[in-house]
Amino acid sequence: MSEVELPELAARLDQCWALKEQVMSGDAKAAFFQVLRPYPLAGVLAGLDAHMRDPERGRFLPMPADVIAQMERMIKQDGRPEPEEAWAIAVPARDEAATVIWTDEIANAWQVAVPVIEIGDEVGARVAFRDTYRRLVDAARLERQPVRWFASEGHDPMRRRLAVEHAVKLGRLPASAVPQLPAPEKGQLLLGGLDPKAVPPNVRAAIERFRATVAAKGEAPGQDGAEKQRTRELKAEVQAKVDAFQQQGETDARDPA
Repeated sequence: MSEVELPELAARLDQCWALKEQVMSGDAKAAFFQVLRPYPLAGVLAGLDAHMRDPERGRFLPMPADVIAQMERMIKQDGRPEPEEAWAIAVPARDEAATVIWTDEIANAWQVAVPVIEIGDEVGARVAFRDTYRRLVDAARLERQPVRWFASEGHDPMRRRLAVEHAVKLGRLPASAVPQLPAPEKGQLLLGGLDPKAVPPNVRAAIERFRATVAAKGEAPGQDGAEKQRTRELKAEVQAKVDAFQQQGETDARDPA
């Protein structure tokens, strides 16, 4: 904090003391300021607010140590990964097809590690990454900057979607970040969204024959109960086959040979 920020801190301390129907002296405010001077004002004010909301500690007027304890607690809960986890998050970025969901600190530390990886020293790259990441995280926390997760997109659309969906489940990205895959072409609609070229010709022909049979039966007039039941069974059979092929296609996309 700087000297010009002392009035704002003093005003907030007056509010805290007023809750206890007490008045804080000018000397006490000056002492409070000197102890917390190494910290940014935003962090100190957030620590004061957290103390006043604390069900146990908030029953007592805050001391500088209480504010520091609250700030440290908030730091540990800011959502930034530990260095080893951050390295594991960053490593897939070596694959240009992969989409990586990372923080500003991970991305910047990775840029430091890449030249070391390129000369073949992965151990040195890991050390450089961890040291840089720790320094960046410490600086961000000192400034009370919230963590920011974002996607570094690879060129594989399926892997991109899976990576973003996983990040959404972890609460790192909003649901709106999930990319929309392109609409299937006309030929793909017959195969439940699969690429016709990825399905063997004989299988594709069999599915289309099934669909044609079901469509013909569905349009035929005067069906009795047995025929209608058989139509429903055929539809279910076709859908089951399509679902099976689609599931296999998605599995192959996630784990290409």
